[in-house]
Amino acid sequence: MDGKRKLNILQVISGKTWSGGQQQTLHLLKGLKERGHNSFLACPPGSLLGEKAEDMGFQVFRIPMSKEADISSAWQLYRLMKKERIDVVNAQRPTAHTLAMAAAFFAGVPAFVVTRRVSVRVNYVSAKVKYSLVDKIISVSDGVKKVLVDCGISRDLIATVYSGSDLKRFDPSTDGKDIRDEFGVPHDVPLIGAVGNVKDQKGQDEFVQAARLVLKEVPDARFMLVGRGADNEFIESIDKEMVPYFICTGFRKDIPEIFASMDVHVNSATGFDGLAGTIREGLAMGKPTVATDVAGHREIIRDMETGLLVPPGDKEVLARAIVRLIEDKELASELAGRGREFVEQNFTEEIMVERTEAVYLDILKKKGLL
Repeated sequence: MDGKRKLNILQVISGKTWSGGQQQTLHLLKGLKERGHNSFLACPPGSLLGEKAEDMGFQVFRIPMSKEADISSAWQLYRLMKKERIDVVNAQRPTAHTLAMAAAFFAGVPAFVVTRRVSVRVNYVSAKVKYSLVDKIISVSDGVKKVLVDCGISRDLIATVYSGSDLKRFDPSTDGKDIRDEFGVPHDVPLIGAVGNVKDQKGQDEFVQAARLVLKEVPDARFMLVGRGADNEFIESIDKEMVPYFICTGFRKDIPEIFASMDVHVNSATGFDGLAGTIREGLAMGKPTVATDVAGHREIIRDMETGLLVPPGDKEVLARAIVRLIEDKELASELAGRGREFVEQNFTEEIMVERTEAVYLDILKKKGLL
């Protein structure tokens, strides 16, 4: 091979529901193709990512990958890798990691890469086994990398590659008027929003609790929850008196317009976020942002530079930060502008694809295959 050779690159991702990891995988498929490589995708039947990738003209192989001991799926992956002469496999989730690693080993794939998106600790023994045949781990933040190193994984095995956003889609000039009209929110009323599927570690309950405190200072404020599980029943389970002040949209595809309708964006995750895509997207949209100081958040939110950082789980401090951005419009504007610039410089999909490709090429070069 020479350095200009077109590579056959297979992305393997388990799980069917849409997520930040699935969005990043789609960015990779598209970006690597634009850089001259053949991009393939293996995902479960019924995957929304598979449908989107197929609509864009990519070869999609539907393999169940229902559990880590799924021998049938491992065999299908093995046959796929042999048939398409795959040069690089990039596994995107734990189940995909286990099955694709076994398949890649027996298929003789030159480069096997795993992307790690969460800052959850892994058992030392398990880590040694699961990463024994991995050529490189791509961590989406230095926070994720630190957790892996603390679990006994060699620092040299890990490369940080920040996830990226599509700045053409997430454009500050986007109009959010239709969203406000759809939900009956007057245009002069402060709207504070949180985007993300409802999960324990995502901190939506802290957001609801903080909203009650915000209303004491800004009584006309309204709040928005966007994502799977974001409904009135969820809010009632925390504080039913807050239901009238919340707009719960559920899953939405028009996320740029959703962001555009907000005055302040909040990410109140209490843990596990490697590098929250919603923070990148909110900043790309030029939205003043409050985020908790966990994992990769502090790598994109620099307190009083690109946004406000608050301690996780502290509803009082979270509420004060929200009120501050509502009342101090000059500060909110400055943070929003610098946040957009920071994303442009560090967190675009083009930068992510370029750096991921560099990881692949470096592995092959070190093995004398380029």
